[in-house]
Amino acid sequence: MMEISVLMPVFNTDPEYLSGAIESILAQTYPHSEFLIYDDCSTRSDTLDTLERYARRDERIRVIHGEKNVGPSTARNLLTDVASHPLCALMDSDDIAHPRRFERQVEVFEKHPDVGVCGTWYHCFPSGMDVCHPVAPTYLDFLRMDCLGNPTVMFRKDLWLKYGMAFRADICMGEDYELFSRAIRYFKIANIPELLLDYRERPDSLSHQLPEALQRQDWMTRGAMLHYLSSETRLQNILSKMLSLPESDQIPNMFRRRPLKVPMSLGRRILSYFRLPVVVKLMGGLGNQMFQYAFGCALSEKLGRRVKFDFSWFAFAQKTVIDKESGRNASGLVIWKYGLGIFSKKIPVAGKCLSAVCKFFGGYVLEPEDICRKMDAKMLKPRCGGLWEGYFQDERYFRHLRAYLESVFILPDFPLDDVVNQKAKMHILLHDTSVFVHVRQGDFVTLGWQLPANYYGNAAAYMTAHLNNPRFFVFGDYVEEIMEAIRAHSSDVEWMGDYNSKNREDWKDQALMMCCRNAIIANSTFSWWAAWLGKAKYGIVTAPSPYVDGKDDGICERWVKISVNKDDTICGGLKK
Repeated sequence: MMEISVLMPVFNTDPEYLSGAIESILAQTYPHSEFLIYDDCSTRSDTLDTLERYARRDERIRVIHGEKNVGPSTARNLLTDVASHPLCALMDSDDIAHPRRFERQVEVFEKHPDVGVCGTWYHCFPSGMDVCHPVAPTYLDFLRMDCLGNPTVMFRKDLWLKYGMAFRADICMGEDYELFSRAIRYFKIANIPELLLDYRERPDSLSHQLPEALQRQDWMTRGAMLHYLSSETRLQNILSKMLSLPESDQIPNMFRRRPLKVPMSLGRRILSYFRLPVVVKLMGGLGNQMFQYAFGCALSEKLGRRVKFDFSWFAFAQKTVIDKESGRNASGLVIWKYGLGIFSKKIPVAGKCLSAVCKFFGGYVLEPEDICRKMDAKMLKPRCGGLWEGYFQDERYFRHLRAYLESVFILPDFPLDDVVNQKAKMHILLHDTSVFVHVRQGDFVTLGWQLPANYYGNAAAYMTAHLNNPRFFVFGDYVEEIMEAIRAHSSDVEWMGDYNSKNREDWKDQALMMCCRNAIIANSTFSWWAAWLGKAKYGIVTAPSPYVDGKDDGICERWVKISVNKDDTICGGLKK
C-alpha cells in the first residue's frame, strides 16, 4: 500500500472552514499515514484552538508552527521537505475533499508509474461551476491554460525532488500554474475525470481582488514556457514525445478544427459549379460510409466536379429490419443507420431527382463485389458525371487526400459528465505503448468473417516482441478464447466493455481506439479507420491476412500482416 502525507498550510482560516477541510481528510476511504499542517503564524485564537483540538484528537495530525509568516508557497515547500511518505497530497484549509479522492488518485499512481502529478476535476461553490481539465494534459495544453486544480494535486515526492520542483516564494498568485508548467517538461500529469473536491470561492482572495495582476502573472508564465521552447530541439522533443512521432515534419495541425477544402485549383472549382456533379451512394456501417465519402472526394478532385451523396439506401434497408432491438434483417445481418453526421462536416446530399439525372446522363458505375478491397483505376476514369455504387475499400484511392480527410473525420469530444469514457481516455493516453484490439463478432459470424483466436494471439506476440510492456485495450465483443490468447503473451489486458454499444454510441469506441498508439485491427472497416486516422498511424498496426475476401489489397503498405491460419504460430504466421 502506498503511503500518503497530506500537506496543508493554514493562516487565520475561519474555524468553520478549517474544520470542514480537516474532517474531509480524516474521512478519506484510503488511509493516510500523516497529516502535516503548517500554521503560518496565525493571529486568530479560534484558528489556533481548532488546530490544537484536532491535533489532540488524531495522532496522525502534526501541526508545525512557523516562526514568521512566509506565505502559502514557502509553507508548502517546507511541508514537502518534512513529509516522510512517497506520495504527497496538497490541500487548502477552506476546501472540502470528497471521501474517495485519495483512493482514486492512488489507483492512478499504481497503474501508471511514470505519472508524477495527479489532480482531479472539482466543483466550485457557491457559484456551482464544475471545472473539468484535460485528463492527460500536454505541454501545449499548459501553454493555453493551467490544467490542474492546486488543492486537488497529489504528487510523487521522489520525482518532485529529483527535478527540483518547488513553489516560487516570490510569486504571490499564480504560483501553482508556474510550477506545473515546469513539471510537465519532466513527467506525466493526469487529471481524474471525477469531481473529487469542493473548491471554496472567496471574494477576499487575491485572485478575486486583483484579477489583472493574476492575468499578468499567467502571461509571464506562458512567456517562460515559450522561451523554453525557443530551442528547436526542445520543441521537436516535446511534440515528438506527445505524438510519438519520429519526424517533426509529420506533425499535423493540432489546432485545426474546421475541415479543409478538397484540393482543387480555383479555376476547376469555379467550373465544377457548371458541370454535372458526381454522386456516390452511401451504405453500410460507419466505416463503409467513411470509405465511400473518401472515395467521393477523390473522385471529385480527379474529375473536377462537385460530389454529392445518395442517402436512399438507408431508408430502403431499414424497411427490411425485423428485429428493431438489434437492427438485424431476415438474414441475420445488421442494417446500419446513417453515421457520418457525427462529424462536423456537412455532407452534401443528392436528392432522388439529381441522382436520376446523373445516372441518366453520366451513367451508373457499379464496383464489382469481388474487387471492393482492390483499387480499380476504371472507377476514376473521366466521365460526364454519374452515379457510383460500391465500397471502395482501398487507401490508394484517397491516400493523397489524407490531410483533408483528417480534418473532416474529427469525432466530437466526450461530454464532461461522461465519466466512463473520460476515465478510459485518461488511462489510454497515459500509456506510451497502448494497443487497441478490435474483436468483431455479431453478424460477422453469419457471414463467416470472424477471426480465430490464433490471429489475436500471434498479433499480441508480435506487439510484445516489438514494444516495451504494451498494454492491450480490447474493444468490441468479449470472447473468452480471444482474451486468453492475448493474455498468453501479456498480463496487461483490459476489455473496455460494451457501455458505448449498449447506448448506441459506437463512435465513442472509435474515438478511444484513435487514442491508442498501436493497433490490432479486425477485418472491419471500423477499426481500419481507427488505425488509419488515430495515433496508431505512427505506431505498429497488425492486420489479418488474408483479409475478408481472401485478398490483402485493403491492408496498408506499412501495416504488418498476421496470418489467420489456425495452424500458424507467430513464427509462421507473420507475413512480410
